[in-house]
This record gives sequence, structure tokens and C-alpha cells, in this order.
Amino acid sequence: MADVFYNTAKHKMWSHATLGINLLSDTIKCMLTSTATPYTPDDDDDFVDESGANDPIDAEAVVTNYTGGFAGAGRKTLASKAVVTDKTNARAEFDCADITWTALGNGSNQTIAHAIFIKEITNDAASPLIALFDFSDFTTNGSDFTLQFDAEGALHLTSMFGALQLAGRIFSDLWSAISEAMSPKVQKLVRELTLNMVKPHIVRRVKPLRMTPSVQSIA
Repeated sequence: MADVFYNTAKHKMWSHATLGINLLSDTIKCMLTSTATPYTPDDDDDFVDESGANDPIDAEAVVTNYTGGFAGAGRKTLASKAVVTDKTNARAEFDCADITWTALGNGSNQTIAHAIFIKEITNDAASPLIALFDFSDFTTNGSDFTLQFDAEGALHLTSMFGALQLAGRIFSDLWSAISEAMSPKVQKLVRELTLNMVKPHIVRRVKPLRMTPSVQSIA
């Protein structure tokens, strides 16, 4: 399974409509799911509780020192939130403090599978999903459980431009290798076509901006 940036969250971040999402000014929380009632992530899921059989609320952790459900203390509020511009990597980065659940387990234990950023509104049926972090399953045992985000931030808003530049270099190197492997007759034909300004038509299709969670680790 991979990390997920929910599609509705992308829309709400771009819009200023009612129930939009502002990562800095809104109260954003992080909830945990377990493997006891497995949740299969789907980027088309909208809310914590969609009254279906595969909702995050159905898979929320049930362990000692974690109180789930709407406004439950187990859902940790993100702190030290910030958004920075990373021009070197052509992206914006959302960061927050690492999150720790103290003495998680130590009685009732489960295997933790995912952490999900959400915005709580009124009830779980109205609380939008934002992003899901998938990591190696961790069975609680009463020790502290820390979600440690990448040094480059928890969420990235990036484009495919850098990848297109890399693809261009790869294509150039590949074309050089192919040219060297051509027979002298074909090489002569290519040179004649070039001299007569007959060039291959390469379509450049630029993808829309995309939002992706960054890599994270568990400590």
C-alpha cells in the first residue's frame, strides 16, 4: 500500500468555499488505524465516516491510551505548522512537529497500520480526509509511539517540471546511444534529414500540479 493524498482534500485546499481546508489556520488532527478491521485506502474517499464498510472510522485504533472517535483524545492536533517554499526542489512544503502517543497499548493492543491527517468538523461524517501515511505495521506494547516526519516536511505540493527535465536528459542520452548503434546507411539518412530541417515531432504534455505526502519514518 502507498501513501494517499485524498482528492477532495486537494479541491478543498484550492477553493475558498464553505468547509474548505487551510492547513495553517484550521485545526488539523492525526488519527491512527489498525489492522483489526483493515482499511483499504482510496484517494476518492471523502470523510472519516461515510457510512460504508471501508471507512477510516471503522478501522480506528482501539488500544490503551488512545481514545478514538470524533474529538477523541487519541486524535492528536498538529502543532508547529509551517509552509515553506523549496525552490531547489521546485515545491512547497507543509511541515509540523512530530507526533507522539504516550504509552500506547500496555493493556489492550493492536497493530497500527496508518496515520491519517483529518480536519474535524461537527462530526466524523462531515470531517474531510486529507492525507494518509502508510508505514510498516507496528504492534503497540505500552511504549511511546512517535510519528516522525521527513526533514523536508510532511506534505509536498510539487509539479512534474523537474521530472520532465530529467526525462529530456534521459531521452537525449538514449537517442545518442541509438544513433551510435545505427548502421552507417541509417546514420547518413539521419544526417541528411537533419540538414534538410526534417526533425522528429516530440509532443510535450505537461501534467497538472500534484500533491503528494513525503516519506516518513516511525521511531
